Amino acid sequence: MRTMVVIVLLIVELGLSGCRKKAAHEFYGLESRATILLTRDGDDGLLSDEMTELIAALKAISPDAVEGPKAQELWSKLESDRQRIMRERAAAAAALTGRAAQAPAPPPMEVARPPEPVAEVPLAPDAGRPERPWANMTLAEFHDHFGTCMDGVGEKDIPGPGRMQVWEVIRTPTCTIKYGIPNEDTHHLFLFQNGRLAGERTEQRTIAIIDAGRAPALAQPDTPPMPYVMGMPIPGAEAPDAQ
Repeated sequence: MRTMVVIVLLIVELGLSGCRKKAAHEFYGLESRATILLTRDGDDGLLSDEMTELIAALKAISPDAVEGPKAQELWSKLESDRQRIMRERAAAAAALTGRAAQAPAPPPMEVARPPEPVAEVPLAPDAGRPERPWANMTLAEFHDHFGTCMDGVGEKDIPGPGRMQVWEVIRTPTCTIKYGIPNEDTHHLFLFQNGRLAGERTEQRTIAIIDAGRAPALAQPDTPPMPYVMGMPIPGAEAPDAQ
């Protein structure tokens, strides 16, 4: 009897051991990787290729394993979240496209006109004392910078511009060297119109010498006739001995 009881117990124990489920230890590693990926990358991590591989590995765990139900629950949730995020992003993209289509067309851009050309005005020299007068300078500036070498001539008729106010370089050694006047017959003029320097001019002045030829001979003054004295020969008469 005791022997039969022992045999029955051995049979029950063997049956129980045969029905015990196997463990899927890889589940814990997959679960840890999925958690890290979601924490680090959020929705982008859920939609990544690495998450696709993790879900496939969770699906490969047998439902009969001890961790089978947990693996199925995890991959189901991950897959559901992936589908939800993809739908939300697709809807947002469609809404953005719709708003862009409904937005009014921007008004045509007005082509900017090129700036009107501005007449070039001669600029004053750089900072410092200028060496020579510059175009369009005022008469006051001319006096301030160059007055020591200038002498007012008054107004003159200049061919072309017409009547202008004239200033001439005076003939001191310093001024003639400064303005490059070669000789005494050269006159350098600065011409002003409407109170501003409009130009300068160099004139050569020569004294014309007229050759009148030789001077005519001076007329001899008329001499009064000499008084006649007795015995003097009469002019025009022949002496008696001449016969």
